[in-house]
Amino acid sequence: MYLTLNGLRPTPAESVKLVSSEPVVAPAVESRQPAAPIQAETTEVPKVQAPAPAVDLQAQAYPVIEHWRQAWSARDIDQYLASYSDNFVPADGASRAAWAEARRKNFASRDSIAVSVRGLTAEADGEDAIKVYFQQDYASGRYRESGQWKTLVLQREDAGWRIVAETQSGPG
Repeated sequence: MYLTLNGLRPTPAESVKLVSSEPVVAPAVESRQPAAPIQAETTEVPKVQAPAPAVDLQAQAYPVIEHWRQAWSARDIDQYLASYSDNFVPADGASRAAWAEARRKNFASRDSIAVSVRGLTAEADGEDAIKVYFQQDYASGRYRESGQWKTLVLQREDAGWRIVAETQSGPG
C-alpha cells in the first residue's frame, strides 16, 4: 500500500509511518497446568576426546642432538655411543660393533674436537621416529669442515630417543 498525500509519493529517503485504524488485540492466552519436571535420562553421554596437542618435533629432537653434540665435542665416547640405538645401522653397511670400534679409535686419536649444529629442522618419520636435518661444523686439529649437511633419524625407545640412522645429506 502506498500512501499518497496530495498526489505525491514519498521518496525512499523519506520516512513513512503506516497507521492502522483497527485496534490491536492481544492473542488469547490459554491457562495450562505446569508441566511435569523433565527427568534426566540415565544413559551416559559419550565422552569426546580432545584432539591431541600438536607435537613440537624440533623441541623433542633438540635435546637429543645437543647431548650427542656435547658428548662428541667433549670426546666422551661412552655418552656419544649411548646416543645411538643398539639397532643403529651405519651408512656404510658395517655392523654397529665395527662402527663403534672405529669411532673409539677416532676419538682416541684426536686431541680436540669441536662440533656445532645450525639450522636444525625436524619432521615425523613414521609413528615413533623423527628425521632431523641440520648443518654441522666440525673442527679437530687442523682439519675443518663447515656447513656439512647431516640427517639423523631418531627412534623412540624405552630409554628415550636414540639415533638409528645417520647420513651426510640434507633435506630433500
